[in-house]
Amino acid sequence: MKKLSFILAALLVCGAMFGQEALKATLDCNAPENFRGEYRYTDNAKELCYGTMLSWQHPYNNFWFHYDQEPMSGSVDVSCWGIRIPYNINKNVLFLTKVMFFKTGCTEHGGTVNLKIYLGGETTPGMMAYSSTVDIEQGPDEWVEIELMSWITYYESPIWIMLETSNISNAAAYCPTAGNPDGRWAWSAENGLHDYFAVNGTGGDWMVRACFTNDGKNDTEIDHFNIYRGESLDEMEQIAESGKYSWFYYDTLTETPGHYYYRLTASYEDGCESAYALDMDNPENDYVHIYVTGVNELGEKDVVVYPNPARDRVVVGGMEAVEVKVCNTSGQMVKCVRGTNEINVEGLVEGVYLLRIIDADGKVYTNKIMKR
Repeated sequence: MKKLSFILAALLVCGAMFGQEALKATLDCNAPENFRGEYRYTDNAKELCYGTMLSWQHPYNNFWFHYDQEPMSGSVDVSCWGIRIPYNINKNVLFLTKVMFFKTGCTEHGGTVNLKIYLGGETTPGMMAYSSTVDIEQGPDEWVEIELMSWITYYESPIWIMLETSNISNAAAYCPTAGNPDGRWAWSAENGLHDYFAVNGTGGDWMVRACFTNDGKNDTEIDHFNIYRGESLDEMEQIAESGKYSWFYYDTLTETPGHYYYRLTASYEDGCESAYALDMDNPENDYVHIYVTGVNELGEKDVVVYPNPARDRVVVGGMEAVEVKVCNTSGQMVKCVRGTNEINVEGLVEGVYLLRIIDADGKVYTNKIMKR
């Protein structure tokens, strides 16, 4: 998947030897979610017409924040270790959803690790925001991912992620340090909370990571959405751009019978274009397929709809109707009958409706009626 470089700027307040430093993570250039298409009749720009309604949800952008750079170079025996993530100077709301750490010291037996997450604090953790106990099974050294039961809002306060254990030896895995003390916090009865590398002259950046998401609500990185259409997957062309806050597009240029294919991507402000969105109903497809069998206004056949205006019932004459759908001016189906040419409209509110009539050959005919 394509990536965009996401800069999470942070002001490190750790004494005069540290100043501003940009912490970089990787944010997925994610595709839109829940892409769907439906051929329908609707009121488009005050004009009643058929067309393809495309809809989607804004993408969930996720990234893993970490100081470590694999592979592991060693582990040490500490009872409490963790990292501090500086405050979000960009002021875009994110949510902490998962924590991951590299498990060591469990080749012969398992144990438990307590996860504690704090909000605020420059040199010591502030208010506890989350706590859970994780059972660690016996097994090889590997990453353990913890999904938080409740998400933590990351906005203007630093986040501390601390791990504690009393029954696993050499549990704190590390990589060679990149020089940032916020990746090397530890606690001991002798030294309290401290920079483990600075105090002991060994160790490095802890292999502890945090996953953030924008939950599809922070759209500052998205510039627009791209809509592609073609009569085959090999002949797609862009037909429109939809704004960054949009979630649907209505294409009226598909009244000619045939097969139509649609694709959708998200374009980000740095120029990255996502992969194609997956069809919500057929997730193995990165496109939506619309098949138009034929749409005609009444007149090709000697078809009549009466009475019009109607009060309690409408009759379709001159053909054998296999299915009749009644749609309002928003394109919503309010009634559907099959195997009959008579439709009871007594319960409908007054107004204009569209009848969508399908005959035995699969041909579609439309007609407007007035309900009084």
